Amino acid sequence: MNVETNSAHPAAGRRPLAMILVVDDDPDALTTLHLVLSMLGFDAVAARSAREALQRIEERLPDLIITDSAMPSMSGLELCRVLRASQRTRRIPIVLHTGMDVPDDVPRLYDRIITKPAEIDAVVRLIRELLPPDAAGVR
Repeated sequence: MNVETNSAHPAAGRRPLAMILVVDDDPDALTTLHLVLSMLGFDAVAARSAREALQRIEERLPDLIITDSAMPSMSGLELCRVLRASQRTRRIPIVLHTGMDVPDDVPRLYDRIITKPAEIDAVVRLIRELLPPDAAGVR
């Protein structure tokens, strides 16, 4: 049975939910968030570093990025700085997912901040605030 031609199928005619890039050097945090977002119907893509995230972004622009702040080599804040400096990526919503305090004197390079460990309901609430309703699974 072809889903695209069967209008009785529950997925027929539905736009896929947003593509969310999850960036974290902690394999447990990355796997958990990636898995939960995938189970909720988002096109979740994982990156283990800011550099890997930039490679993924080069391949396909995400609708939203959730990034850890403290990572080796290039921090999440530096990733935000690079993304905001580019015409191509400056409007992508970014959620900074951190277990650390972010100093007040840091320029606001992200849209929202959420403290680790974050409740998944809080993460989903932020996604729904930052994305258009049809991309965030709100009908």
